[in-house]
Amino acid sequence: MELQTQKQQIVLKLVADKKITPQEAAVLLAGQGTAAKEAPDHQIAIIGMSGKFPGAGNLEQFWNNLHDGVKSIGPFPSGRRKDTDPYITRMGEPDNVYGLGGFLEEVDKFDASFFRISPSEAKAMDPLQRLYLETAWECIEEAGYSAHNIHGSATGVFVGNDHAFGQTYKQMLPEEAPFALTGSYTSILASRISYALNLRGPALVVDTACSSGLSAVHLACQSLIGKECQMAIAGGVYLRLLPLQMSSMQTVETESADVRAFDRYADGTVWGEGMGAVLLKPLKQALLDGDHIHAVIKGSSMNNDGQTNGITAPSPDAQHDVLLAAWNQAGISPDTLGYIEAHGTGTVLGDPLEIKAISRAMSKFTNRKQFCGIGSLKPNIGHLVSASGIASLLKVVLALKHKQIPASLNFREPNPYIPFADTPVYINDKLTPWPKQENPRRAGISCFGFSGTNSHMVLEEAPPAALSDSTGVRATRHLFTLSAKSMTSLQASLRNYSRFLREKELHVSDICYTLAVCKDHHPYRIALVVRDNDELIDLLAEYDTNIESRLEKPGQSRLFFGYHKLVTENRTLKETGDLNKAEKDRLSRRANELVRRLQDEDKSAESGILDEIARHYVSGADVDWNFVYGGLYRKGRKVSVPVYPLERHRFWVQGSESPPAAYESPLADHPVQPQHLKAVALTGKLQGEAYTETEKTIAGVWGRLLELDTIHIEDNFFELGGNSILSLELEVELDKCGINLDFESVNRYPTIKELALYTDSLKIDAV
Repeated sequence: MELQTQKQQIVLKLVADKKITPQEAAVLLAGQGTAAKEAPDHQIAIIGMSGKFPGAGNLEQFWNNLHDGVKSIGPFPSGRRKDTDPYITRMGEPDNVYGLGGFLEEVDKFDASFFRISPSEAKAMDPLQRLYLETAWECIEEAGYSAHNIHGSATGVFVGNDHAFGQTYKQMLPEEAPFALTGSYTSILASRISYALNLRGPALVVDTACSSGLSAVHLACQSLIGKECQMAIAGGVYLRLLPLQMSSMQTVETESADVRAFDRYADGTVWGEGMGAVLLKPLKQALLDGDHIHAVIKGSSMNNDGQTNGITAPSPDAQHDVLLAAWNQAGISPDTLGYIEAHGTGTVLGDPLEIKAISRAMSKFTNRKQFCGIGSLKPNIGHLVSASGIASLLKVVLALKHKQIPASLNFREPNPYIPFADTPVYINDKLTPWPKQENPRRAGISCFGFSGTNSHMVLEEAPPAALSDSTGVRATRHLFTLSAKSMTSLQASLRNYSRFLREKELHVSDICYTLAVCKDHHPYRIALVVRDNDELIDLLAEYDTNIESRLEKPGQSRLFFGYHKLVTENRTLKETGDLNKAEKDRLSRRANELVRRLQDEDKSAESGILDEIARHYVSGADVDWNFVYGGLYRKGRKVSVPVYPLERHRFWVQGSESPPAAYESPLADHPVQPQHLKAVALTGKLQGEAYTETEKTIAGVWGRLLELDTIHIEDNFFELGGNSILSLELEVELDKCGINLDFESVNRYPTIKELALYTDSLKIDAV
């Protein structure tokens, strides 16, 4: 009760000082509890999002391209032809088979070590799996969640993917590749994410052709409403590793690079590729949890064409019905919609059928004409097939956030079969402000699959956010923390935050809260104690350009830096930064004793205590950040901040490469000699101390299977990317070397040191 009274006094003083309005004070005092109670159970909040599309490596670039009317359709990237030309040559195809389209610049890069995946497994994974795993992770992190926070949670994964043109990457792999099956198995696309992050909700891949992405989001919403999961990652992905001109699809392909949706000169579509994901949570719960909400899914529906003139022929009746069902679930009249993102493939007959269905459905509610804008993303980036729905969804979310409707490109004259003047819609052919009317801004999204499955979704702009309690914090200093799994990523993250904070207006307490409470804390760490936003921005700008020189002068910089690695209790030779569990626990206890002093000590001691906490933190301490931000003294709210900068390393298996035989095969029935193993640099012993033949043999096998050049004898096999599949391979290959172990041995002795000692003990026992 006392805390609530203090909160009221702080808010009233802020009003008196004219720092907030009385309306903002009312929201702050009420919190989100009232809004959560009033939120319908079927409404779903979009709390995180990410995507990669032609000409855009992230959603910021995607919006900039939409805003500026950029068309990202062109020839196949020359940088990707080094991987496809040899395969096409073996297929006997001519050099000019590449078609125009909307392409990603690169699909061969992946941060395998971030997800604890070995290089050998990463090479065998289809780029679909690699890139969508990264996209899903960025979506989660953008929402302000960490791997620790969602570990073991009932989070579902719903991914749209079209399988019509086969598994090209699998065909490039050697048959003997140990991970060829799991790396390309279609259903593992979703399960890969669940496995990597230990998510326990449903995981499924949805294939309804062109509507797959939006259908996946719809199914995720239904799973949330049905309480099968608490959160859901949903979206779609589509890649064209061999973008050949497809004779089977010539009836819908344009001969030019221009998709002209709803235009007189429309003559077909162009194919594109990309991927996107959203993190979903019931709106009621998102409000209670203080999540950053991008938009609200008010309702959605999915149906099928049934019997038509042909199995791929669209049905205006089914499209009409799916619109009505979505509006009904959303509880809205369509005359409150300001925009519809259409399927809009740019075909002469398909576009008029879509407008006919919209007009007929809207006529049941209103006689108004041309009040709702309509457009299509396909002229910008092409038809992304199973990713087209999520791309359209993300376009609309960004339009709602920026309060602007991007132009539908390539529109000159209306399709003569569409009487726009007599319909409720008009083509939004220029960037248009989106003013707020009596109701919140709302939009619809349509996706109609080649399979006959149709999806429609109604979105509404996010509800007003409650004012952050951080406006009234009494803290005079703030602790800014940043961490990464490598020095390269830490430096990239520092640069990203330096730019981000110069461009965004966010309270320093909210930034520090989000980084401390909502992010994972990795081994490479920096910390800064600052007074306010301006000081943080100035210091980040200073360290952004010369961080390495600053780190070389400890004690002469306000930047705290440290690296640690958790090692076993019995590690004999420790390197800089090595901590065993007991040492880490002691460090954490000391840090948290300092944390509890923050509220007890005089204000003048605050800066010194925070400096000490920073030193402990960068040395590897686990700080109780929830306690730090649990009182009125120091508060914050979750805000959207830059995501972790994943490293870009190439993983690709050329079809022209010979299969990577486990070892150069000597004569059968003869054990493999050390010279046949991979040359691996072993570390972990004192200089001059020799490694045993058993250690070197095991290291050679590990190095070959994991594709590693350097291994510490106390590195854990599974932390290096090993798993049950590689454990079986390890057992087979060690047997070839004369080391006979069972499968369980690797689990019991997961380091080279332990496994070698166990192996040698067996030899002694045998004697």
